[in-house]
Amino acid sequence: MHHDCARPIVHRDISSNNILLNSRMQAFVSDFGTARLLDHESSSNFTANIAGTYGYVAPGEQYFMLHNFFFYPESYYLRYKSNK
Repeated sequence: MHHDCARPIVHRDISSNNILLNSRMQAFVSDFGTARLLDHESSSNFTANIAGTYGYVAPGEQYFMLHNFFFYPESYYLRYKSNK
C-alpha cells in the first residue's frame, strides 16, 4: 500500500474504522498499530499472527481467526490455540 516508502509498509488492518476523511473528502489511513515494514533483503516477510478486523480480512484468514488456528509458515504446520 505504501510502495513509495524507503521500506514498504503493510498496514494489516484496513477497515472502515481506519479510514479518515478530511473536509475535502480526501482519505487518510490511520491506526498503524498492526503495521509491518517489509524488508527488501528478506526472501520472506511472513508473520505467524493473523492481524486485521473480522469481516475485512481474507475469508481464509477469517476461518483461522474464528477457530483459533495459527499458521507457522517457517515450519509449515497448524496449531490449535487453546483458551485454557
